[in-house]
Order: sequence, then C-alpha cells, then structure tokens
Amino acid sequence: MLAWWITSEHDDLAAALEAAGLVNADTPGFEAVENGMALTSAPTGQPAEQVRIGEVSEWEEFAAVSEVNRLVFGFPEVPEQELRERYTEYLVEADLGTTLFASIDDRIVAGAYAAFGTAGINLFGASVAPEARGQGVYRSLVLARWDLAVRRGTPALTVQAGRMARPICERMGFTLVGTLRVFVDDLAD
Repeated sequence: MLAWWITSEHDDLAAALEAAGLVNADTPGFEAVENGMALTSAPTGQPAEQVRIGEVSEWEEFAAVSEVNRLVFGFPEVPEQELRERYTEYLVEADLGTTLFASIDDRIVAGAYAAFGTAGINLFGASVAPEARGQGVYRSLVLARWDLAVRRGTPALTVQAGRMARPICERMGFTLVGTLRVFVDDLAD
C-alpha cells in the first residue's frame, strides 16, 4: 500500500496523484483528511489502571495486534504464512520502530505503532477494539509512547490523528499543526 499525506500548500500535487491511481477517500486504515498534531511536553492524564501496555516481542502478541487492526480498520484477512513473514520483517526492522499492545484481563484489545525519528516518535495505526473503548486504552498507549520517546532521548510526539483520536490528543495537550489530505493507492479494486 502507498499513502501520501498532502498539506494544503501542496494541493497542486492532487491531480497527479489521482492520475496515478491514488484516491483521497476514507479507505481501510486511513481517513481522507487527518490532523497533523505535535506534542513537545509531557501529555496530561494517567494510564488506566486496568490496562497493561507492552512492546510486541512474540509471535502471539504480533498476531493478536494484527487481528485487532484487521477488525478495527476493516482490512482483509491475511493468510498465516504471510502474517508470519510480516512478523519476521517487523523483527528485522526493530531499529525503525516498535508496536505496543494494550491488554485488559490478559487479552490484547489494542495495538499502536511508534516510528522512531531523530527528534521524536511518530504515532501510527492505533486501533482499539470496540468493546475496550472508553476505558483509557488509547490514552494509555499514547502515554507509553511518550515514555518511550523520553527513554530514547527524543521527548516529542507527532500524530496524524483521525476523527476519533483528535479529541483525545487535544485533551492530552497535542497542538494541531495542520490538516492533511491522504491519498492512498486503491488496491482493493
């Protein structure tokens, strides 16, 4: 999958991206418009007591987070062999970022990616199972990625927040930098 995030000053690229087959529409995993946000001081809030956060380091954790992502974002099922290949790639690329999981009562109910940068961490792909929403899971994942950024010596977070994440991020202290139109290749057709 190919995705381009375009700010308003680069709207002149839209026609070329559409001519190349990319679409600016809500698609699995992306919203047509996302909100670029940044945080450079500790976020507000506390992790939820009933939520346990961990870094994905085992196949079972990777598979469980992948299933939550699939269901939340509406992705198609992936054969186990392909998913195992993705896990192998994930392990090889550990210096680029890490996936965190959130569990309640020892059941993984959410996952989120932390992409490592030289000045901070970019938050990608947070997904929370519908039955776990409203329990502080997303907030706990943001706080854990902040802690990770601090441990790495890069205390800053950026995110392309969608409709559900933006209000939570705002309450946690993120600042809106600008809106972004997302163009995605339309491989589903």
